[in-house]
Amino acid sequence: LLNEQGADIAEKTFWIDTENFELCFENVPEPRVVSYNRNFSVFARVHSTYTVEQLEFLARNDNDVCSRYMAFYTLSENLKLKLLKDENAEVDPEYIDLYMDLLSNDDLRVKLGTVDLVNFESVEDLDYKFKFDKLYFLNKKIRKAIASKYTDRLKEIYLRYSTKIFAGSLVEKKAAEIKARAVANLALGILAELDCDWIWDLIRDQYLTAGSASGRLRAFSLYLNSTAPDKMQILDKEYEYAKGNLVAWETFLYAVAANNSADHLQIIKKIEACEYFRIDQANDQRGLLVAFAYNQKNSLLTKEGREYLAEKILQLAKINEHSTGRLLKVFGNIDKVELEHASELIKVLLDVQKHLEQAKHPSVYNTITRIIKGSPNAMREYERLYL
Repeated sequence: LLNEQGADIAEKTFWIDTENFELCFENVPEPRVVSYNRNFSVFARVHSTYTVEQLEFLARNDNDVCSRYMAFYTLSENLKLKLLKDENAEVDPEYIDLYMDLLSNDDLRVKLGTVDLVNFESVEDLDYKFKFDKLYFLNKKIRKAIASKYTDRLKEIYLRYSTKIFAGSLVEKKAAEIKARAVANLALGILAELDCDWIWDLIRDQYLTAGSASGRLRAFSLYLNSTAPDKMQILDKEYEYAKGNLVAWETFLYAVAANNSADHLQIIKKIEACEYFRIDQANDQRGLLVAFAYNQKNSLLTKEGREYLAEKILQLAKINEHSTGRLLKVFGNIDKVELEHASELIKVLLDVQKHLEQAKHPSVYNTITRIIKGSPNAMREYERLYL
């Protein structure tokens, strides 16, 4: 039970062994709000009936990290559903202010880094969970709304946290630096939605001067997603840097595969055609091709992405059936995506299967058969359109 300041009035652990029950506190003052499942003490979700005001109070004031995050998560979920249901709706000003207040809270940032501000590119509602493209664009819309309103504060946070110096033992300093770097990278990522000259300069400067691999990679990824005129030069520079180190190489491939710029497929094909890329190597398959497949808004919901994915499935089926199986995993929810895409995905699988011999590639061939049998709605739509 929390008071008006968010301090604990009372706390109690209950053993729940019946479907219907009451949780009773005796001789305590009226609480401002009840905070459930403190410290995530039970691996379960509590379906509460909080008002928006109560959720905002918990997100700002609850001293329990898990409860605080679940309040923020619920507010984010509600906002995303609102924007999905009405594409003309604006991001709630109250949410923008809350997000900025939390990001500006130095005590929280020093303690938590950015873990309490994670906003996933997904929702729980099954009617919208598989609208990967719309989920991506609404998250961009949220970030841009924050960046547009609080440009100066975000820039100040970025500059301050990217230059922070910490005292203490080596372990203490490194832990603090990691959290500070996460805050700086988050602020930079939000600002990147503005996609203009001075933002490009800020990102490019971090890329060229970063003292850590994560700082460099974050800047590279943001630059790759921008419309900066010299981003291909940065791509070439990072390629030259990464090819000399296996760890850097695989993270480079992941960044390229996760790119969402308008020319993302052109960039992926450019790297695939490079001399150092080896499609017969599992780490290269994993870093570029599997990662592209799991970027489902591009690999499943665009014509060009489906064509490229089909080409890679056929190619990999003759090299590494395990990696090919990972590509096929992204087709596991065909029946849950919109029918206009679902029918095209069935067509991709059938076209691929036509070019494979079951005896030579049984794992891939049979997996495709199982996926199609498990997608009756998509199959009916395919038959209606093509048969």
